[in-house]
Amino acid sequence: MRLISLLAMGATLAAGTACAEGLSESCASRLAGQRLAFIVPADAGGGYDTYARSMVPVIERLAGMTVQVSNIPAAGGSVGQIQARNAPPGEYTLFIENLTQMVLQTMDEEADEGMVGFQTLAIVDATPEAWVALPGFDVMALAGTTIVASQGTLDGSILPIGVAASLLGAEARYITGYDGSSDFGAAVLRGETDMTSVSLSSALRLAQGGDLQVVLLIADRPHPLVPDVPYLAGEGGVVDRFTAGQDAGSRAAAMDLAQSIANIPDARGIMAPSAMEPDKLACLSELVDAAVVDPEFADLVTAQGRTLAILTSQDAAIRADEIARALVVTRPLYEAMFEAASE
Repeated sequence: MRLISLLAMGATLAAGTACAEGLSESCASRLAGQRLAFIVPADAGGGYDTYARSMVPVIERLAGMTVQVSNIPAAGGSVGQIQARNAPPGEYTLFIENLTQMVLQTMDEEADEGMVGFQTLAIVDATPEAWVALPGFDVMALAGTTIVASQGTLDGSILPIGVAASLLGAEARYITGYDGSSDFGAAVLRGETDMTSVSLSSALRLAQGGDLQVVLLIADRPHPLVPDVPYLAGEGGVVDRFTAGQDAGSRAAAMDLAQSIANIPDARGIMAPSAMEPDKLACLSELVDAAVVDPEFADLVTAQGRTLAILTSQDAAIRADEIARALVVTRPLYEAMFEAASE
């Protein structure tokens, strides 16, 4: 399948980079004094912007580069994606986006978007998706109901909401077009929707005031930040409990599907256009490896209430491949639900 071969190539390319402790002399010399464009396909102040801007002083200190962050949220971020993909090969360019959604976009054999034209350099956070709702929302009491979810786009909603809801005997409907996680949560507070699904770090921010709660993790185990929140897959998960009385075959199929969904985190990836001149791309990958493990980066991110789950170039490319394989398993159900929701 094209997607798997594309990501495998990314892993091979990444294997030749990596210098997590610092920069080589040749790259330090090459990068010093150069300009780096960092494209964020979202508004300033959000999660993606936080990670990007937290890298800026680290990159400038490590490499002596001048970094310009550009927020391009137009058209759901697709304008920023196109601009980053089409950056001149001789320029240094970075791009941060939801890696999972980009891999999903690439699954169409005719796709010219998503991971096409990008190389994964790092993952800065790979936390589970989390459902957020008003207090009293009981995920074990959804059978036979229809839940309404607030989201930005439909394609990012099907797996963590639609498929997860179906495993608990419920149907999901979506109201899309909201702008970012804060807007998703505000729709729940206003009563326009029943719930939303966002990254765990965003979910924790929405729940800070107490008016909203994290009610479900799309994961296969408890998370240390929310140890008492129910989780979807695995032993003791809500699907395990919900299917306890079903026949062995149906129960096993539901458990397997839940595990596949749990294997698809909300992964925030740092990427570069693969058309960049090879020597520049190699040094930029080396720089990103060093920047994301630098203590200053961690301090700046966590000071703003964001979580970190760092994978440098080689491991990030492997993780992207694992996400792709989980998406292949869930693709038929995703396509059927997407078509039904689009009607």
